[in-house]
Amino acid sequence: MDIYNSSIFSVGTYNEAHIKVLTNTLYISDKKKCAEEILKKCKDNSFLSVDFCYDTYIPNELYVDVYLSKFQAEKGNANFSFSYLPKNRDEEWNFIYDSDKYVLEIE
Repeated sequence: MDIYNSSIFSVGTYNEAHIKVLTNTLYISDKKKCAEEILKKCKDNSFLSVDFCYDTYIPNELYVDVYLSKFQAEKGNANFSFSYLPKNRDEEWNFIYDSDKYVLEIE
């Protein structure tokens, strides 16, 4: 599993991360488990090809598209997408230190 692409949108102290992840698998049987594994890798900053600079910013919102392979990513065929957002969108939290204030939404 690795990052295919990532982008950050920032305004003031608000930061939004959009990432595309390649699972390099034939099938994903449990999307929630896969999403939780991706979240753990994001929080641990343990992807091989990307080193998130959390000393500069920590995303308030995270949006992820999950692809089975690079071929599927190039075609734009996501297996599924998910977001990790604060329960109360009127407040700014970060997904590493305030996980209890977040909800995982699989699309």
